[in-house]
Amino acid sequence: MSNDGVMLIMLTIATMFVMAKLSLGYEYFYITSAVVGKHSPVKFRCQSGDEDTGELVLHEGSTYEHRFDGMWSNTLYFCHFYLDNKDKVFDVWVYKPDKEGCWIWKTNPWYLPDERIHNGQVEWVIKDDGFYKHCVYKKRELDNEGRMKKLPLDTMIVKKYDW
Repeated sequence: MSNDGVMLIMLTIATMFVMAKLSLGYEYFYITSAVVGKHSPVKFRCQSGDEDTGELVLHEGSTYEHRFDGMWSNTLYFCHFYLDNKDKVFDVWVYKPDKEGCWIWKTNPWYLPDERIHNGQVEWVIKDDGFYKHCVYKKRELDNEGRMKKLPLDTMIVKKYDW
């Protein structure tokens, strides 16, 4: 094979990689403090296998946004939260559905558009009594002819953890 042929193959592979990366884009998780009253601010630290946010502080009503590369499908983030003398550790982003059926992952080009819901983001709300997860999901219903109806997205907020 000539040098031009090798160069063309390498250029094609590089182009495919860049296109895949652009189509997958970024993922997000948000953490909002709805803790009210005479508490200290919520302190927390989030980590993945290759990233560490360091210690962060959330005051009442403020939101932390974390954006990360959605290229790899095995991403997991966990956070350790502190409020007064309480603390809690749990996964805030897992690339699989939870028991409520809230998919926390991004559709990729290998799935049909309606086969999976594109969520690509999740929001956690911290309250005095625990941690709530805000999900966006797609209802599924068939019409009289057995075809999938086009339904609007719906949302739900579920309490996941106590302090």
